[in-house]
Amino acid sequence: MGKHTTDVDKAVFLTHLLYVHQAEAARKAGLAKQTATNIKNAAADVQIRYHEEGLPEPSIQEQVEQLKRKEGSGAKPKITDDEVLGLLEACTLNKSQRKKLWHIVSKEEGFFDVHRRTIEKKLRDRGLRRRKSTKKLGLTEIQKAQRYEIALSRKDWGLAEWRKVIYSDEASIIVSASRGMQNISRMIGESERYHPDCIERRYNNYSEAMFWGCFTYDCKGDRGAKGDESRRDR
Repeated sequence: MGKHTTDVDKAVFLTHLLYVHQAEAARKAGLAKQTATNIKNAAADVQIRYHEEGLPEPSIQEQVEQLKRKEGSGAKPKITDDEVLGLLEACTLNKSQRKKLWHIVSKEEGFFDVHRRTIEKKLRDRGLRRRKSTKKLGLTEIQKAQRYEIALSRKDWGLAEWRKVIYSDEASIIVSASRGMQNISRMIGESERYHPDCIERRYNNYSEAMFWGCFTYDCKGDRGAKGDESRRDR
């Protein structure tokens, strides 16, 4: 029977079938030819069974009830809920596993006959997503303490103090190398955003080309760029 055929569709078809031929009944019920044939044959089997058991002619409603799928019928799932949970755990086991694509992890876990899209759907239903890692500057404990102390000393500053500050930043590039974003596996929401396995430390140690810029409260500073240079040139 049709995958999306409802009980109403079946009842409409069987009702029309009492007065018109099968093709016309299928057209009025909006059913495919093969689906209509399957319903007609199944309804005929119900009528025969009722007759053999000495029961009165089944009504349309009784026929539709008998045409429902039996509980537990259909194809056996290729991956169970417990296996999905195990696969989810494998995808988030550590930082290295989080970087791997789900279908690669599934092959490592032995799911060779499960389609890639099935794996993705099952894991998404459990809340797993592919997201970019959280970027944090690599700092030592001493540097963290120093920055915290600086932040505390300026927490009560007003506009007058901040207008005296020059804000500067730098950006570095490296040519012909891979520094692009790499997604990782983590649960949806903020629960794992700052998990240690979901954080990538960044360091300003690329010297092939550097760009600098600065600004104040009411003025933009000059911008500069410099290529690679030796220690002596610096």
